[in-house]
Amino acid sequence: MSAAAASLLQLMGLYSGTTPSPPPWQHHMHLCYYLDHHHHPQQDAAGVASKVWFSLLMWVLGVASVVLLSISYSPNPFGAIPLFDENTSATLPGPGAVHSFSSSSSGDGGYAGGDVKVDRPCDLSVGKWVRDEQRPAYTNRSCRTTLLPQHSRDHYVCGEDMDHAKWRWKPDGCELPGFDARSFLGTVRGKKLAFVGDRLAARSQMESLRCLLSEVELPEEVQRNVTGEGLQEWYYPSHDFTLMIIFTRFLVMAEERIHNGSASGVFDVQLDKVDMSWASKLEGLDCIVISSDLWSFKKKILYLYEGGSPAGCVSCSDPSVRDLGNVHPTQRALGTALQYIGRCSKCDRLLTILRTVSPAHLEINGTGASVGHCNHSRMPLDGMDLDLAGADHYWELRLAQLAELSRAREQVMLGKGAPALFGALDVTRAMLMRTAGNNPSSHWKNGRIMKGYNGCLNWCLPGPIDMWNDMLLAVLGGFHISQGR
Repeated sequence: MSAAAASLLQLMGLYSGTTPSPPPWQHHMHLCYYLDHHHHPQQDAAGVASKVWFSLLMWVLGVASVVLLSISYSPNPFGAIPLFDENTSATLPGPGAVHSFSSSSSGDGGYAGGDVKVDRPCDLSVGKWVRDEQRPAYTNRSCRTTLLPQHSRDHYVCGEDMDHAKWRWKPDGCELPGFDARSFLGTVRGKKLAFVGDRLAARSQMESLRCLLSEVELPEEVQRNVTGEGLQEWYYPSHDFTLMIIFTRFLVMAEERIHNGSASGVFDVQLDKVDMSWASKLEGLDCIVISSDLWSFKKKILYLYEGGSPAGCVSCSDPSVRDLGNVHPTQRALGTALQYIGRCSKCDRLLTILRTVSPAHLEINGTGASVGHCNHSRMPLDGMDLDLAGADHYWELRLAQLAELSRAREQVMLGKGAPALFGALDVTRAMLMRTAGNNPSSHWKNGRIMKGYNGCLNWCLPGPIDMWNDMLLAVLGGFHISQGR
């Protein structure tokens, strides 16, 4: 063997200058080699070369095995970095709000909120409401967002009594930190986040978030849509953060029938065609919080279509058309929206967070029918008192929503769509426990107070809905993507 070859092999750890003692598993191999070659001295050089190449091959295979094992057992194997600059190890392994927390960091660089230590995954959707005299985080007077008309502010404010707001959500097995405005703005620095949904579904959480963030920074209004349709946008210059709300009634295409020049309240809904009035605005966004509640498909007459053919109706009272109820069309519309996002080539690495259905707490009479006004019980229900059978339509929709979310994630994992990310704010169980915290009397429509069902869908600010943003901050801290956006 040449000196150069020996030096090279020494650097690779395959040759030390002396004959090494082979490991036990090589004894038999060396014996066979000796029996085959000791009568052929002319082949000694070739034999040495064969041993060298065999050792080199074994070394390469060993290194490759170590690398493959490291990738297999790494939670983030391809050098992923946070989607939002944060320092926690929160993860979201499935479609629900299930997180594994470790001690959180602090500062303006990412999610802090408090120290959270658990030894096992924590399902944020299962827990109880506990009394917290430090709540609420803001009041009607301390909330500095004044860009909305006064009647819209009154729409959420439920009086001076803050008892309904002195509760926080405590997941079983861990603590959900309270919202920290500086941490949130650090987490979303340089990003664009939009709430997508109808006025009730999306606006309530957005208004809560704006109040919470006003402690640190007031935004510049970029775009206002006074009709309540389309887009509203705010910009936080100190953090280069854009907050948007994109309005859509059904998520899918729908057209209201016009009778004698007036709106009829009867809609033709295409369940398999996404509403491009919102979908066309996804390009350039980093995160959307999408919501699809029952109320969009309630109190209206809907004729449903798929593939251009009739597929049923909602509340149509037409004996020739099957009434499908609210859950199926709500699920189907959400599925169409999520499938579009999963295939959207211009939505690169978009994080889509589904907020599950929020209930309306209506008083029920002895016949099981609504009496038309909100249930105002002061104490949050205990988990033992929660009667899911009495809210089966909400629970059914929650399960349907999470099923559509899982289906969208599976399509991405199978490589059948764009590299989108999906997660959930699973708030249904927590909000079923909060019979207090709804707007007690009204909701606004065209500047007039409207009594009844829709008012019970509105949550007071401050109030239980602020927990949604506690959870949002935790979920944002759990997503990672590869560098490139």
